[in-house]
Amino acid sequence: MSRIYDQEGDRFQYKNETGQDIAVDTPIVIGGIDGVGGVLGIPQTDIPNGETGTCLVTKAHFLPKKAAEVMPQGQKVYWHKDTKEVCLAPDGTKTIVAGIVCVAASGADAKVSVVINARSS
Repeated sequence: MSRIYDQEGDRFQYKNETGQDIAVDTPIVIGGIDGVGGVLGIPQTDIPNGETGTCLVTKAHFLPKKAAEVMPQGQKVYWHKDTKEVCLAPDGTKTIVAGIVCVAASGADAKVSVVINARSS
């Protein structure tokens, strides 16, 4: 009998075809069609252009956040592809769901802890 289990699913192998090297811990958007959708990935090592590296796609990570925004625990937040920060409001194809706030952040905080790719209605 063949098995259907592949892997735990908390890591993706990502081929860097951006034309630039990607530094470890730099959030990136993996996948999506025509700028819509995708998941947030956190590279575990530097990924030179043209090479493949491992990205975490689960767990809580400290991410840069939009200045002055207060982010309560449990809040769904978005990753802005242009500004490279977490924000409260979606902005068309410029944002994807980043996940759920793990630890509340004040407006003065520069970063917020987010369980990446977690979904909330």
